[in-house]
Amino acid sequence: MYERWNQWISIFPSEVRRTFIFLFISVCAGIARCLVTSNYRPVYFIRGLFLAAFAGALTNLGLESSSLSEGTRGLIVGVVAFSADDILMGLVEIGSAFKKDPYRFISLLCLRLIKRKK
Repeated sequence: MYERWNQWISIFPSEVRRTFIFLFISVCAGIARCLVTSNYRPVYFIRGLFLAAFAGALTNLGLESSSLSEGTRGLIVGVVAFSADDILMGLVEIGSAFKKDPYRFISLLCLRLIKRKK
């Protein structure tokens, strides 16, 4: 079976094979993220898969010119794909807080930055 898989996959150029591998890692990370979440709904599952694949593909494109090994690139792609849903939801919350009261949001942000410098 492994030989048949190698024959089938060998028709694609090596760049395409690597892209499929990283896309597969991204989708697996998205599935894992959806399985460990407490808020399981089919819509969230589909959103998580697409978001993980998109984030993984963008990360892979960004890392192609780096001198990292394939394993390290796969690790980075997997972590980014796994955390993409949380990052997106965090950005949505920040945008929602800014939309409610921009002046208060900026003043709280400035106060936290000033306290952190002391």
